[in-house]
Amino acid sequence: DRHVVFNVVGDASMRIEIGPTLHLAARDTVLIASDGLSDNMATPQVVEYMRKGPLASSATRVCQLASQQMMQTELQPFKPDDLTMIAFRRIN
Repeated sequence: DRHVVFNVVGDASMRIEIGPTLHLAARDTVLIASDGLSDNMATPQVVEYMRKGPLASSATRVCQLASQQMMQTELQPFKPDDLTMIAFRRIN
């Protein structure tokens, strides 16, 4: 059961809410990412790259762009960080 997330951290305000089921249409894309992405790329920019083309190519490009932004530490608000992404696209 190591993959199961529990609401047992110790504080009532630290909990996981599960909402209603969301049905995906054909070609809908779901992206789950760490703050390494959101701290280094704006949401509209991520959407623009993720919404078209092959999923693997799009995800690779987003990772490359975020990594490039991380290296520009003299410019704000970018910052070096780890980056984890999971991308899924419904085919039919």
